[in-house]
Amino acid sequence: MDPDVLAQGEPHVEPDGEVTGWTTDPAFLVSPGDTQDAVEAVLDAADRMVRVEESGRELEVWESSDAYTAPWTGVYRTGQGLVVAVDTEGYLARAHGEGLVAVLVDSLSARGVSASVSAAPEVVETDEPIERPAPPARDRSADLTFVWRPVGTWTTTGVPYTESEYWCADGRWTRDRSEAASFQGRAPEGLVDSLRAQPQPERTGEVTTIILPADPAYEPLPLPPEEIRAPR
Repeated sequence: MDPDVLAQGEPHVEPDGEVTGWTTDPAFLVSPGDTQDAVEAVLDAADRMVRVEESGRELEVWESSDAYTAPWTGVYRTGQGLVVAVDTEGYLARAHGEGLVAVLVDSLSARGVSASVSAAPEVVETDEPIERPAPPARDRSADLTFVWRPVGTWTTTGVPYTESEYWCADGRWTRDRSEAASFQGRAPEGLVDSLRAQPQPERTGEVTTIILPADPAYEPLPLPPEEIRAPR
């Protein structure tokens, strides 16, 4: 690990001389990065980096938060190795950068990849972007429309997350999709508008429709482990 891996762009220096961030969208070079394991590790890291808060903490996949996270990452194959670029909208706080690097190191270690990590040179047009293969297209002919609303809640350990609720024909809302009303094609005209006009519980998002596979086991939003999930 290059000790200056975060020193990209102009430093933000506090009056006491402490550097707390840099004016940059950071990019990290993994060298040599010449194996498929290295590629997979850097892609894993890129997926996780968009969940790293500015404080440096990595959010759980299911966790909801208003904290700032990078909106985009990209992975490139270059002549010097693999580059993962992170859009931090022009500013990288030190804690955020430390969290991003920790995720990169963890992803490399998890796949047994030995490499050096340093600040990357500028990505140029000749560098090859790397993306995961797109999932195969699925048959959507059996998809169903549900009336849906998100409900904010907390785990038993105090971490915020969002659960899905679905409208039932008897007027109830349920988190068990197998009980919910479903429609082939669009929901009845005016149903969503009438439900939106009704008072909604606290921390409930806007009522809308969602199209999902007919399989009742499909879960559109990730949930925390059962042992810490809030009782319904």
